Amino acid sequence: MRKAAVVRLTDEQRDDLTRRLEREALTGRRRRRLQVLLAADQEQTDAQIAAATGAAPSTVERLRKRFAREGLEAALADRATAAALRPSWTANRRL
Repeated sequence: MRKAAVVRLTDEQRDDLTRRLEREALTGRRRRRLQVLLAADQEQTDAQIAAATGAAPSTVERLRKRFAREGLEAALADRATAAALRPSWTANRRL
């Protein structure tokens, strides 16, 4: 079994994430990311986090790794996908 990337939040980060969950209007994806990171900080397993948040275990694993590699804000942000970066067909069409 692979070892999960460890999520260790500072007190300030933990308070910030908790505040965001309580006070901000959030999309489902953003809310789930906050919940996953807070649960991971409490040393829950990927399976436990997935069951509690409704996220897929692979999503929990990816989010842990992203936090470990790139930090909190990167873990919370949406990533641009290849499809989003590709110019659309209508933008290239001649009128």
